[in-house]
Amino acid sequence: MAVIVVFNGYLEKPSTKDVTHVGRGMKYVGASVKISGFMVFQRKKEDFLYNVVNKQNFIYLLADHLTQSGCCDKHAKADADLVIVQTANATAHRIPLSLQSWLLMTQIF
Repeated sequence: MAVIVVFNGYLEKPSTKDVTHVGRGMKYVGASVKISGFMVFQRKKEDFLYNVVNKQNFIYLLADHLTQSGCCDKHAKADADLVIVQTANATAHRIPLSLQSWLLMTQIF
């Protein structure tokens, strides 16, 4: 059974999460950085992750590495909650019932 990783999507245009981000004090926008799998970023992670283009490109890079390692990846256009539920529903028949119960309990508690 392959691991399925679902990623949030980060758009350059306004999204439903913008209000949450502003409420958390994320008003700063970092500079765009061209990334590769071999680079070392020499600044604070916040400088990199405050820029949604950087964040999305990092997710694409991470997803490529996960796929090469045998994982499956799914990308939401914005918030991943719906895609997580849809993926769980579509793959539930492949997971043993005892594991389903454990997964459900970890989400509740």
